[in-house]
Amino acid sequence: MEKAVFNQALIWSLKKLFKKDALLVNQAYNVNERSVSHKLAVYIDQYLFDNNLSFDVDIEYNRMTVPYDENGIDIGIAVAKSIRYDDHEQLDRFVYPDIIIHRRNENVNIGIIEIKMAWKNSLKQLDYQKVNKYLEQLDYQHGVFIEINNTFESTIIEYGHFDIN
Repeated sequence: MEKAVFNQALIWSLKKLFKKDALLVNQAYNVNERSVSHKLAVYIDQYLFDNNLSFDVDIEYNRMTVPYDENGIDIGIAVAKSIRYDDHEQLDRFVYPDIIIHRRNENVNIGIIEIKMAWKNSLKQLDYQKVNKYLEQLDYQHGVFIEINNTFESTIIEYGHFDIN
């Protein structure tokens, strides 16, 4: 999916979120980011469907398909989604992305979206790192960090690859 189309879907969906679900993005209400992620994913899915783009939109989806074994034999099994944060780690860590746009049971990874509420944003660098790793290790086409604020205009949308050094 071209970045312009991805961005258009994201902007349309965020505007709809702020119009229809203003209470969810109100700091005084202090809702959990999963609730916001869910509603944003619903609107992204609606945009994709309305524009004949056949992708799945999931929140905290933790599966990926491993299509081939080490001998190149098609095994098509679903395993836990994981990434390696550090080149020196022995094992990958399981991850649960806020929102992904993909095709289930296929290796088609369109977009990864990490969300933080602006008033609870102490782990922004970790989200940047996660987005980078999704792009590098799981071949997502687009990686986005969204800092939700009280208004659409004050919400920050940043595209990775992020410089976190």
